Amino acid sequence: MGKQSMLCINKKGVLVSCNQHATKIVIPEGVKKIGKEAFFGCSRLKTIEIPEGVTHIGQSAFRGCHSLVSISLPSTLTTIGNDAFYDCYSLEQIDLPPSLKDLGEWVFYNCDCLTSITIPEKIKTIPARAFFRCSKLSQVTLGSAVTTIGESAFDGCSSLKSIVLPDSVTRIDSYAFYQCGSLEQVTMSNYVTHIDERAFVRCKALTA
Repeated sequence: MGKQSMLCINKKGVLVSCNQHATKIVIPEGVKKIGKEAFFGCSRLKTIEIPEGVTHIGQSAFRGCHSLVSISLPSTLTTIGNDAFYDCYSLEQIDLPPSLKDLGEWVFYNCDCLTSITIPEKIKTIPARAFFRCSKLSQVTLGSAVTTIGESAFDGCSSLKSIVLPDSVTRIDSYAFYQCGSLEQVTMSNYVTHIDERAFVRCKALTA
């Protein structure tokens, strides 16, 4: 099946859908946005390359892409919507570009094979449930602009042993690190003014 028959792209440069049987996709130049649910349920999709010029990945764009192992993101990307990689439980690595400004809620829910993540310098909030149940996530590097760790942001990240919160962080919301059973150390500054009483519930290894 040819590339053109695999993808549906509208006149505004929005990729709106993909053939459900695709295993590898190279998105052509000229696409500006990946639309809502564009690849939703493409359970056979293993790799995808997104070209420069794409600025937006829509809500649930890759939700349920259970076989997706790798994805290449462009330096022009500014927004990743809610649930974009929800239940992509084979995803091993994703490099978020420095251009990224906004992450959606539930964005990497149950990405069980994801082991590390670096949050770019323009991201201000780690949104609610962003890394919920990323059980193999062991290394998190936060950018210096992050001010808020949202509700259940790292809930169930059972492999996370330590995390350094930059001086910019002032707020840690409820259940932010709930059930992070391996978490031994959280380094934070005196600038943190709000820590919800449930932020570290069931962090049984936490000592400092």
